[in-house]
Amino acid sequence: MSWDLDVVTMAEATAVQFIAFEVGHDRFALPIQHVIEFRTWIEPTIMPNAPSYVRGIINVRGEILPIFDLAARLGRGMTDATPKHVVILAQNINGQTTGVLVDSVSDILTIAPKDIAALPRVDGGEATPFLSGILSVDSELIGVIDVDKLVAESAVQAIGP
Repeated sequence: MSWDLDVVTMAEATAVQFIAFEVGHDRFALPIQHVIEFRTWIEPTIMPNAPSYVRGIINVRGEILPIFDLAARLGRGMTDATPKHVVILAQNINGQTTGVLVDSVSDILTIAPKDIAALPRVDGGEATPFLSGILSVDSELIGVIDVDKLVAESAVQAIGP
């Protein structure tokens, strides 16, 4: 099931769950229904001519998956990955599975729909093209990563057959 965060109402759900994780000093989250599993970091096979944020590919039970460096995808430079880093295997609405390299996974959050805010508009555009909303947890704001936007068709085609 995929949530369109712009149209979630109290009548549709009383709570939504997210996986929270860190990238640098910031926290982000993914809707739990998009998360397949977590894996420890292993060095992937490099793909020539792939976008800079694509670290390479790995084989997971016979399926070849691209690994995206979320820090690089967000324009923050490449992660100096170690075995302490985590790869979140996430699936978009089209069934495309992608590994997302993050620093660590921290929580499972259960959020009331009233605590999911729309993105602010900045200079006539979105604050970031990879977020679908903002979670308000205690006094902290957590960006919700939109897997469909993160795994843009152009990126998938760039490493596909």
